[in-house]
Amino acid sequence: MVVTFFPHWDWIYAAVDDLPGARAADQEAWECVVLWIGDKMFGIVGQDSRGRELLTLKLPPEDSEALRQQHAFVEPGWHLNKRHWSSVVLADVVEDRQLVTELLEDSYDCLLDTLPRWRQREVRLLT
Repeated sequence: MVVTFFPHWDWIYAAVDDLPGARAADQEAWECVVLWIGDKMFGIVGQDSRGRELLTLKLPPEDSEALRQQHAFVEPGWHLNKRHWSSVVLADVVEDRQLVTELLEDSYDCLLDTLPRWRQREVRLLT
C-alpha cells in the first residue's frame, strides 16, 4: 500500500492493512485517502474546509452519538450522512492511537455487517 495524501498518518494505514480484505488508497478526485473493503468505503482520511485533518468513519448511529458526547474531538461526519458517519479531528487525538484503532475496527465491522453473507464469508477467509 502506497498513499501520497497524508503520508504522516501511516500508522492508520498500517492498522487498516491488518484488517482482512481492507485497504487504504488515494482518491485523487477528492484529494484524500479512502479506506475500503472491496468496493465499499468505510472511512476517509482528508481535510475539512478549515484545513483540519480528519478521519471520517462509518459507525452505528448509537455509537456515533455516544462518542460525540464523550469526546470533543469526535464530530458529525464531514460531507457525509451525519447519522452514520463521524469525523475524528486527528490533531486532537494523536496521543490516543488505541482509540483510533478501535474506531477503525468498529467502522470496518459496521460496514462488513452490511455486506451480503457470501461476501462476509469471503472477507473473513482472508484472515
